[in-house]
Amino acid sequence: MERLTIPQLAGRFPHELSAGQLQLFAVGLTLSRPGGLLLLDEPERHLDEERVEAVISVLEERASAGALVVAATHRAEIIERSARQLDLGPVGSR
Repeated sequence: MERLTIPQLAGRFPHELSAGQLQLFAVGLTLSRPGGLLLLDEPERHLDEERVEAVISVLEERASAGALVVAATHRAEIIERSARQLDLGPVGSR
């Protein structure tokens, strides 16, 4: 959790957090739970580049440890570093 800078937010109320900090909290909460499947919808949303890299690294670690990580994203960094990709194409194109 320290890698996502969550500990420094421990004494703050949710209404005091920025959109990026709320996103980190949500990702951190998801990662704190045990389980073999992580389902994430744009985990990088509202994050700066440094935090995006931290989230990607933590997700890669969980995948290496055997978890199945499924993420919906538009970020090339996440797509390129994933083991598999599924491109659903633009909305309304089916």
